[in-house]
Order: sequence, then structure tokens, then C-alpha cells
Amino acid sequence: MVFAFRKPCSSPPSSVWPTTLSERPHDRFELATVTGANPAALGRLMRALCALGVFSESRSGHFSLASAGQFLRSEVPGSYRAGVLFHVGAVRWRCWSNLLETVRNGTNATERLLGKQLFEFYATDAAESKIHDEAMRAIPRATPKSSSTPSTSVTPAWLSTWAVEPASC
Repeated sequence: MVFAFRKPCSSPPSSVWPTTLSERPHDRFELATVTGANPAALGRLMRALCALGVFSESRSGHFSLASAGQFLRSEVPGSYRAGVLFHVGAVRWRCWSNLLETVRNGTNATERLLGKQLFEFYATDAAESKIHDEAMRAIPRATPKSSSTPSTSVTPAWLSTWAVEPASC
């Protein structure tokens, strides 16, 4: 969602989206300048994310963070920012983008694409290791404890449906 404007396998995005949109609403042209995106395409994406409750759009065409979008801010209690970075970050993007090859030949994508097991990779990449560790702390907050127990979490429904994925991609 906030990462749609970066190239696959690039470094993790900055906090420009949650921070910028929490300070004041911006129109698609301002956001396009900050991200280097096409304003028309960006406007379409932002409207799609409005439907998911991530952003809201005013009548004047300015976007701001909606309730679900607040969870993308690292300083917000219950933040899921690290979880999003983990799920769609450079390492996962790279491994999942080669899923068909993994299914065809049965080999481990992590070993094939990163040259080592996932946790060996984390041992050599402090930034990715930090994202992983923060995500592992964030994911349980976004997952319902039990389907028979009413949830008292303030986590938005679209985040609560995410499940923890296996450790290797």
C-alpha cells in the first residue's frame, strides 16, 4: 500500500507516507512530487486505498490517513508498519515474485534467490533483521486471539485477517 511506488528489491521505503499524511492532507500532485509517481496513477491508487480505509479523500481531492492508515505510523500504539514492511519488503517481494519457479522445481526460494537460509540472511543484514523482529512483535497484535472470543483490539478488520506466514519464502 504505502510501498507501491518503489522498485522491487529496493531498500525499504522511508516514513514519508504516514508522516506526511498525518501532518496535513495532500493532493495527488504533492504526493506525486514526494514519491516520484505519476499523479493520475497515484490518484487512482489512493482512491482504491480509500475504499480499504487506509486513506480518505476530501471533496477538494486532498488525501489524509484514515483509521486503518494510522497503523502505518511507527509511533502509533499497535502500529503494524513493521508487519507491512516485512510482508511486502524487498526480501519477501523477491522471494514471492519467484513463486511459480519454487512450485515447479520444489527448491527453497530463499536459498535460491538469497544464497542462504532466511535466518542466515538476517544474520548478515541488520536492517532486514530489524524489520523481521519488529514484524514478529506486531503480527500477534493484528491477529485475533480466537474466533469464539470477541476481539477488543483496535486493529482494523482488514489487518486482522492477515496470518503469520512461514519463516522462509
